[in-house]
Amino acid sequence: MTPGRLLVAGDCEPDRIFLETIERELGMEVDVFYIDSTDEKRSKRLRRHLSYMIVAVKAFAVKDRYSHIIFWQQFIGFYYGLLTRFSFRRRSLPMALLLPLIYKKRIGALRILYRTAYAFLLSAPGVRFFICHSSSEREAYIKEFGHEFTDRMIFVRYGVRMPVVVDRKENSQSKYFFSGGTSNRDYRTLLEAFSRLDEKLKIACYHKDVQGLIVPPNADIIHNIFKGQFLALLEEAAGIILPLSDPSISAGQLVLLDAMRLGKPVIVTRSSGTEDYVGEGEALLIEPRSAEAIREAVANFTHDRERAEALGRQARLKYENNFTIEKYAERISALLKNQVQDCAIER
Repeated sequence: MTPGRLLVAGDCEPDRIFLETIERELGMEVDVFYIDSTDEKRSKRLRRHLSYMIVAVKAFAVKDRYSHIIFWQQFIGFYYGLLTRFSFRRRSLPMALLLPLIYKKRIGALRILYRTAYAFLLSAPGVRFFICHSSSEREAYIKEFGHEFTDRMIFVRYGVRMPVVVDRKENSQSKYFFSGGTSNRDYRTLLEAFSRLDEKLKIACYHKDVQGLIVPPNADIIHNIFKGQFLALLEEAAGIILPLSDPSISAGQLVLLDAMRLGKPVIVTRSSGTEDYVGEGEALLIEPRSAEAIREAVANFTHDRERAEALGRQARLKYENNFTIEKYAERISALLKNQVQDCAIER
């Protein structure tokens, strides 16, 4: 193992500012290896997992050159962990962390098999820490997999890169509300709410997310929107709505942070996962599965644009102080240095 050298292994190119901050905070050289499997044209599951395995094998082959490894995609870390089970020098393995950990319970006959497989992957010797981006996730995973993971599952608030400065006056003239994403979204209630509103709605999601739902004429469903196109729709909206189906499941932080960094007024389902990032002063928090609550919040933003803009400014300020990619990298660096007292994590 080479002291003072870190490897970042992922399924896409890690953010440059994240890497530079890690280098500065840890005072060590950082190398990167990745195979980009995020493009929609390469989204077949088998192909993705083959890419994950290739990256994991590469990380395992060069592990002795590094004192630390960050896995930017969880299955790359899992496959690396499987390989470390065959290592004869486990005590000399680099300290590795995986971010983020995402586990969704299955139902029916597959639940026990799926849980057993995850438990086996989590118990591999190669990965020391599993990062969760909400406090509720961490608590749920410890409950699911056992208290032996208490010190290994760490809640670290996420962060995203600073955007280009937004012209708030221009954006205040936007004519539609926007919602997007796929995980744990409640588009049924959202569409029901807009069926009795005059405002326009745009939703960017997969076909399966709205299959069988009644779409009112003032709602536009857009599929196959990725990266820059998704952010453009978000940036041009009058407000962002993040409706979550199950408040006990953590989801939506990335879209929420993108909205905050753009200074957008946000309507979001109240849950422990979202309240880790915003409070009443930065967004309108609504109860889950309530079409009436969504209608009231939309009317609030429509008729009181001054308040909506004020919430957007406060959200932007909170983002700048807490959720930039630099802040995120600093929190990860502090964890890697084992300076828990200086790291914005909760155990």
